[in-house]
Amino acid sequence: PGEVLWKEYANESRPWLADTPSRDVALYLMRNHEEITAAAASSMELSLDDADEALREVIQLLVNWKMGEGVATLSENGQKMAQFTSERIEVPRDMAMVPALALWELA
Repeated sequence: PGEVLWKEYANESRPWLADTPSRDVALYLMRNHEEITAAAASSMELSLDDADEALREVIQLLVNWKMGEGVATLSENGQKMAQFTSERIEVPRDMAMVPALALWELA
């Protein structure tokens, strides 16, 4: 349902949106990589390198994953990062509802 709704929403009139909700989340995370990594490292008591690796893992998974495909496998730090970002994303300030739902499904 989320993928179908996204195809209707993310059309030619919104060229800045990714082609899937999960890829739109990945774009948001990439655009805000430094801020997210710094906040996560501090909050989750990780080194910057470990937080960076965890965020990159989440982004990589989001690029290749689609909503409704079941829970994806992440490392422990990757799972913590998915949870960390999902708790801090605000709709509609940070992203639309459907991409946020994709992140919440992943976390």
